Amino acid sequence: MNWDDVRYFLAVVRGGSIRRAATLLGVNHGTVSRRIRQLEAHHDRALFEPTPNGFRLTPTGEHVHELASEIDLNMAALSERMAGHDVEVRGTVRISIGDNFINRLAPLFTRLRSTYPALQLQISVANHLANLANREVDIAVRVGNDPPDPMVGDRVGSMAMALYASRRYLAHKRQTQDIRDFDWVGWDESWSHAHSAWMEKTIPAAQVACRVDSPAAMYEMTRAGVGVAHLLCFLGDSDPELVRVMPEPSDFQADLWLVSHPDLRTTLRVRTAFEFLSQHLAKQLDLIEGRLPGPGRSRKLPDPYLPIR
Repeated sequence: MNWDDVRYFLAVVRGGSIRRAATLLGVNHGTVSRRIRQLEAHHDRALFEPTPNGFRLTPTGEHVHELASEIDLNMAALSERMAGHDVEVRGTVRISIGDNFINRLAPLFTRLRSTYPALQLQISVANHLANLANREVDIAVRVGNDPPDPMVGDRVGSMAMALYASRRYLAHKRQTQDIRDFDWVGWDESWSHAHSAWMEKTIPAAQVACRVDSPAAMYEMTRAGVGVAHLLCFLGDSDPELVRVMPEPSDFQADLWLVSHPDLRTTLRVRTAFEFLSQHLAKQLDLIEGRLPGPGRSRKLPDPYLPIR
């Protein structure tokens, strides 16, 4: 196997597209495409499959990504060691995450700290990217269609979303015959992005019982039983208190990215934390993309509950 081909493969995964991989590597679009085809042909295995939103790693591609990321990190450490540098991973890594990711990522941060005890983690909760651009943090976990330039990043996967309600709320609404008569949790006027626009078109305004200004607030109000909300499957399917109101994910999706400033990505502490998070999030891809049943997905509402179109 030619390691240069694998390096191109990793760049496509991290960039989320052939175009961004070419930019990261400083080559043209055709060179990246040729290298990927060469790698797939050599092993007679497809690494990517097309989707309406771009591409998705095949099972083989996911396995190659996990192993190749580890090798890439080890080769970087070997290079540091051969150059006579201290390769102990130490120092502060500042990580920014959205407020609704805290409960899902805290165990992963704990594992990172246990694996590299000389690291000190500084977790910043924010729902924007301004602090990353200003280099106030080293790594950000974000949901969106593309990482903003001049950031570099790994596209972990496409985050599926679905309609969720608490078990308590559904028990209270047992006699309601139409999902469109349910109470809803929506965004307030301060929250303006693709998801809020989608929800405004989807949810009857008169049925919005509560409006919030953060993803964490939407999650917690839904969990408390205020009404139905459109939440990430990564959160909803892992919470036994929540149930998918409709069994299938909605048609609205957004990519999950790990992003960093290119000037910071080359430092060992940042690179190590970045690759660790990328590898472990990739292992939860089924949950992220809404394919795992999870403790909260088992209940399907019987007819005549109607889907929202």
